[in-house]
Amino acid sequence: MEKIGVLFRKNLQEQLKQRLEQRENAFLMGYSGVKSPKMSELRKELKQLGANIFITRNTLAKATLKDIKLEGLADLVEGPTAFIYSDADTVSIAKALCKFSQTNESVKLRGGFLRQKLLDAFEIKELAKLPSRTVLYGMFLSVLNAPLTNLAFVLSQKIRELLFLLKEIEKRGGNKNV
Repeated sequence: MEKIGVLFRKNLQEQLKQRLEQRENAFLMGYSGVKSPKMSELRKELKQLGANIFITRNTLAKATLKDIKLEGLADLVEGPTAFIYSDADTVSIAKALCKFSQTNESVKLRGGFLRQKLLDAFEIKELAKLPSRTVLYGMFLSVLNAPLTNLAFVLSQKIRELLFLLKEIEKRGGNKNV
């Protein structure tokens, strides 16, 4: 029979493994020196964006990251580290984390992954500069819509020219042979 502490650690490791394997993105953040109320504010903001924070022991985190083939992230785990994971809009989460790290100087973005690609802190900051997913969709749709709008305008101009021409013919008395 295993000891309770061993079972507890295995359970924590399994929870972290499931949370990271089933997600499209995750970030690592050092939070040394951050007061509990500030962390609660961050948790609430991230919850609204569809993200969660998970904090565990570094030895368990490193072992789990190595198990799921994310050794590059395992090297970034040192000191108090929080895992932020989600399937929601990655850009919005990166923006929230960057804003939090700017207002709390003891917070350090360490890295993360996006669709199994490892990201460093600089790439997360660059990701945060992008517009949100809904804005990008809007930009994409406007690009798709522009050629159709231009075609409709050109065709309507030709119809207007034809109507103008017919009105001029009618004003001049019309052509009885037509």
